[in-house]
Amino acid sequence: MINKWKSTCDESWKDRTQADGYFWLDGLFKKLFDIDLEFKNLWNFVPYLYCNAKGQAHAMASPDFDLMVSNNQQLKKIFQEPPYVLKDNSFFKEILE
Repeated sequence: MINKWKSTCDESWKDRTQADGYFWLDGLFKKLFDIDLEFKNLWNFVPYLYCNAKGQAHAMASPDFDLMVSNNQQLKKIFQEPPYVLKDNSFFKEILE
């Protein structure tokens, strides 16, 4: 999947210097999902995660952000025993120490 997506991205940038818009990468992913049955089937095996759940991506951009940088023990536990996907843990290094 990653290789197909990267190849599609490379092809998209071949003769351009600017993105189509903020969500250009999402659009390329959706295009592959819509036209490539193997890509679609592989993606459908990936577990779905609710981005607003504690410890997920939108917790960083929500009103709960203050909790993310506080001394909240429940949130520290989330980052010490992370959910299925947690990307940029460098931000949390200071919080967890």
